[in-house]
Amino acid sequence: MFDSSLSAAIVSAVNRGRQDRPGLRLTQKLQFHGENAMRTYTFFLILTLYAGLSLPVQAVPVMVPALRSTANTYSIFFINPKQLSGNTSVAQAQIALTNQLAALTPPLKSCFTDIDFNGTNIRCGTGNAQMQLGISEFFGYNRETLLQGLPSNTLDKSVHKVWASNFLTPPITQPPTPTENGRVARIHFTGRMAQFGMLVDPGRAGAPQLNTVLLGSLNTIQFIVNGQALPPKPITAGVVQFIGVEDTHGFTDITVIAAGVTRAFVADKLAFVPLANF
Repeated sequence: MFDSSLSAAIVSAVNRGRQDRPGLRLTQKLQFHGENAMRTYTFFLILTLYAGLSLPVQAVPVMVPALRSTANTYSIFFINPKQLSGNTSVAQAQIALTNQLAALTPPLKSCFTDIDFNGTNIRCGTGNAQMQLGISEFFGYNRETLLQGLPSNTLDKSVHKVWASNFLTPPITQPPTPTENGRVARIHFTGRMAQFGMLVDPGRAGAPQLNTVLLGSLNTIQFIVNGQALPPKPITAGVVQFIGVEDTHGFTDITVIAAGVTRAFVADKLAFVPLANF
């Protein structure tokens, strides 16, 4: 005859290992009596092991200090058709820029907006490796920033570097009049990604940049991935910082939540690693 204390120990151990598996938690003790009990116990043990092997473990997203070398890294640009030279078309200028960026070390990819500030509906990439910045959540930004641009000899005069911001750029007025605070911003991917990251300019503390009085008041940035909120990452004013996240089971959507007085930031080099390349 089996000791009932043994069955209680097995149930307890299985319960501890099944806390993240609804429906598999055992609620009653097993009672073992004679040979029938042995067969029942053996069947129970096999069933438990099978259940443990057949259900996937839910991955937990984590913050990462850098992305893998297989990342697709994008910057945003605006081609001004009025500044094109000769008979060059916008499409030709875009192709020329794409080739120039691919030759950089590390290589950089381009995505384009049809206006150099406050443009939304920014989409980067193609096919199953495409990133859509939230419409009316991310906007093109062309004012002063701590983020670095590209060497002047890299860009044709018609090519203008644009950054992504989570707020509308206020008009140049005196005194400056911001339109609203920074927004919660979402990013959608057409395929499953394993990593995402970007460089963030939180602004200089106590020194609004140009007429963008929103910047300089950011305290933290937080990611929500697969419905799981990561701990907020502290942000230091006046310092460009990389923020990145990884989920080894993949994701298609990320929510970026900035916290502070005005919750505003400017971003560049938005990058992602497809799960297939992870």
